[in-house]
Amino acid sequence: MIRTVYALILTLIVLGICANPSQGKIAIVVNETAHISALTVRELEHLYLGKQTTLFADRIVRLTGHAPSGALFCEQVLGLSTRKFRKHWIKQIFAGHRVEPPELFENVSDMIQRLQADVGAIAFVDIANFPMDAKLKIIAIGGLLPDDAEYPLP
Repeated sequence: MIRTVYALILTLIVLGICANPSQGKIAIVVNETAHISALTVRELEHLYLGKQTTLFADRIVRLTGHAPSGALFCEQVLGLSTRKFRKHWIKQIFAGHRVEPPELFENVSDMIQRLQADVGAIAFVDIANFPMDAKLKIIAIGGLLPDDAEYPLP
């Protein structure tokens, strides 16, 4: 019964991550003091699929994101439909893996506060919705930042 309730809650969380469309470029942001400046696309995928749970010198990573950017992130970065992404996270929980699904924020300010308070958090956000004075660090993906023409994320 508890697993069923947990799965239902997880489903609602995951539905939120992939429900809202975004049209801009996705940036990956971390706390400004985090000891990371770049990830590969593969590392990013592994983090958001729960296959990798540590970064930052073996610190557990807390996944977050801006909910309105979720659909674009799921489809274009992870290559999964909403349904497949939801199924993936439910399988992770029922298989007994100790992983936490991404925490999503409808409001960018709330997401920024979370990242500023937690050096182990990482988030995706539409760069158009990201205030550059947020005292956070945009990390390179594949060695490139969102303003580079060859940036690998949408």
